[in-house]
Amino acid sequence: MKHRTTVETTQETPPQTALSSAALNSALNLSGGAASPSMPPARPRSVSSFISCTCLTAFLLRSVIRLYPHILPPLRASTVSPSVYFLYASSVLAFLYSESYKGFHLKFNQTYLTRSQRLPNLYKLPLLNILYSGGWVSSSKKRKITSWGITFGVAVLIAVSKRLSPLWRGVLDVGVVAGLSGAVVSLWMLWLGSVVKNETVGKGAEGY
Repeated sequence: MKHRTTVETTQETPPQTALSSAALNSALNLSGGAASPSMPPARPRSVSSFISCTCLTAFLLRSVIRLYPHILPPLRASTVSPSVYFLYASSVLAFLYSESYKGFHLKFNQTYLTRSQRLPNLYKLPLLNILYSGGWVSSSKKRKITSWGITFGVAVLIAVSKRLSPLWRGVLDVGVVAGLSGAVVSLWMLWLGSVVKNETVGKGAEGY
């Protein structure tokens, strides 16, 4: 009886081991150990990724062009005090750090590139391309909140600037222009780096 029990136990072990292995492989896929079925393979040199970056660049530069004319009037006044130049310089530095570097370069642009390089065929039309790459659609809840939050934040800044005096509007707009321009430079630097190395950017898969 003891011998029979031992044989039966030994025969049942392989299916359990196989099940454990399958569970482990599934966990690795979900945690980023390999591409999961919901995440298409990366294509850093794809035309779709280039189009996606071009669409985002056009969107950001459109805002820059709209805001730029409001920067110059305070600087063309007959008497411009040094404090005005100080305010302008402070605004530029603040937005370059908070918006360009921390907001776009370290977070949004990296995820944007990762998603554009894993673009499903369904989203290859230009408008759907940018919506998918930016995480506005077909993304995790965290990514949707971040993407829509950035959009709302930029819209609020533009709306607020319209209600300010010419001087303070110029101070705010010069910062936004610097921040968005830096975001464009960051985007293409990351894209070029990924194309040269033929690999995705480092932290782009976070909050996919």
